[in-house]
Amino acid sequence: MESSNRGRFTRTLASLVALATLIVAGGYGLKIAKASDAPQLSTLHQERAERKVLLSLEERRRTLETQAEELTLREARLKEATEELDKRLASLMTIRADLESLLAAEASLKLKKYKDMARIHASMPTQKSADLIASMDDTTAIRILNNLPKERVAKTLSKMKPERALELSEAFIGLSKAKN
Repeated sequence: MESSNRGRFTRTLASLVALATLIVAGGYGLKIAKASDAPQLSTLHQERAERKVLLSLEERRRTLETQAEELTLREARLKEATEELDKRLASLMTIRADLESLLAAEASLKLKKYKDMARIHASMPTQKSADLIASMDDTTAIRILNNLPKERVAKTLSKMKPERALELSEAFIGLSKAKN
């Protein structure tokens, strides 16, 4: 009986060794593990851990490279947008300067027209000039009066109805104060 137990034990042991060999080899191309192979197994585990770390680092490097490329593209787009805005700003500044020039020219032309109109009123009889200026809107009347000699303004206002002369006098004083 002992020999049959021994035979069974030997067969079981052989099966276990074969199974252990398959498990340890596990398709990784490893040799059968022996007690003397313990340092090699430790080195293999260490190599696997190092390989995992290296793979993780490689993946992180690729991620960082992708992010760097995206940042480079964003910087390029931002630079293009900034250049476009600078061009538009320069264009708007040119337009603004042109408008200011046109407004100044228009103001100069209006001033010339008011001065011309004042010369015309200065050459008219005082009553006729007073009647015309009294019928004008306040702004136009004041601008003409402002370009007349002061003595002529006094004579013209004296020929108007008192109410209208008062309105224009008050407006004239307001304009004179605004100019000072």
